[in-house]
Amino acid sequence: MTDRPAIYPARRAIERAVAAPGARPTRLFGVLIPIWRVEVSATVTETEPYEVFDQFVTRGIAEAGLRTPGELVRFFGIEPTIVDRTLRFLVSLGHVGWTGTELRLTALGEQSAREGVRRIVREDRRRLYFDGYTGGPLPTSHYTGVTYLRELSWRGRDGTEFRAAGLTNPFPAAEIEALLARPDRRAFNISDGVSSARAISTQQVWLPAYLVQDAGPLRMQAFTMASERRDQHIELVCADLGEALREQEDREDPMTTWRNWLTARGFPTVTPQRMANGVLRATLPPSAFRRPFALYQLGSFEPYRRSFMQLWCDDPGLRREAVLEQLLNATAGRRTMSTERTQEMAERLSARLEVPPPTPDEIRSEVKPD
Repeated sequence: MTDRPAIYPARRAIERAVAAPGARPTRLFGVLIPIWRVEVSATVTETEPYEVFDQFVTRGIAEAGLRTPGELVRFFGIEPTIVDRTLRFLVSLGHVGWTGTELRLTALGEQSAREGVRRIVREDRRRLYFDGYTGGPLPTSHYTGVTYLRELSWRGRDGTEFRAAGLTNPFPAAEIEALLARPDRRAFNISDGVSSARAISTQQVWLPAYLVQDAGPLRMQAFTMASERRDQHIELVCADLGEALREQEDREDPMTTWRNWLTARGFPTVTPQRMANGVLRATLPPSAFRRPFALYQLGSFEPYRRSFMQLWCDDPGLRREAVLEQLLNATAGRRTMSTERTQEMAERLSARLEVPPPTPDEIRSEVKPD
């Protein structure tokens, strides 16, 4: 495995879940989604421009009725070795058939001649991904930049535990043919040139995902490395996981859990409050964000035992300082980030911390975007 994280920290998923319009998020689960990784042998037809003399020979056979190499030599007035080399190439492509007495275009050669492009049929090996719950294919967004794990359980860099949930169904081999028949197959990583495919090997792997249960109309939000926002495809795949997730829940009341968590960090008198969207918030003194917490944690969310809580401070000046601190952390190490993207991030952070967004001059002074 490379140094690239299989998924980002849970805090970021919670921030996105809370920001969704109408959201009432209640629980967060680190889940390993079962995925079938299927290597297939596919028949692929590609098109490319003709070489000039290849096209002349093809048209000579198709349109001028030239049936022997000698006729082609005389018709074009060119060296026999050149004609022979061109015919051998067209035969290797499956465009020309030679019976020993006469030349004929194959069906592929006739199609190429009609379309004016050289069609090439080849065998290609590629991977396809299908989810282990419904057996359906994963969209193209779930190929590049997504890490699939082999472990049945896994811990993220921030300590979040990921476990398999629900039952994995056997891979339905008929799904490959069904995928090729879909009119929208390009959205599932099957190009137009693929005409057939057969499975060579099948391996089970796991996709790390955050599933956030919601007491509102969203019901469940999913987050993976396949999308900057909600992964709505995985949400559909996991729509029936409610019972399996309930088995992973901590039975302790979240309010008790977080009171104990705050007491262990030196704040026994702080009682979390529920905000209008049902999310717990602990209001701490400004000194708390020097120790034990860092300034970047102000306004963000702490995940713990399938639950989460926002750390808060009533000091608007400190919250505005936290916006700039978090903006600096978010842009550090990035070679380029447009001014527009930086301003958009600043507005999002300011909305979460309930302060006016920093001015462009403040951003340039603190962050210095490219």
